Amino acid sequence: MVEVYSLTGQRVYQSSLNSGNNSIQLDKGIYLVRIRTDKQQATRKVYIAGH
Repeated sequence: MVEVYSLTGQRVYQSSLNSGNNSIQLDKGIYLVRIRTDKQQATRKVYIAGH
């Protein structure tokens, strides 16, 4: 599972890891990206500079 959250805590994207979608469009800003599997979870802060 891949989830993307704004810094206000709003989930702006969610997808299964095996969905085949490799790109998403996000507005400029800072986001938290959480990747979860059955065994592990990782969360990272990412900065989107623009399109």
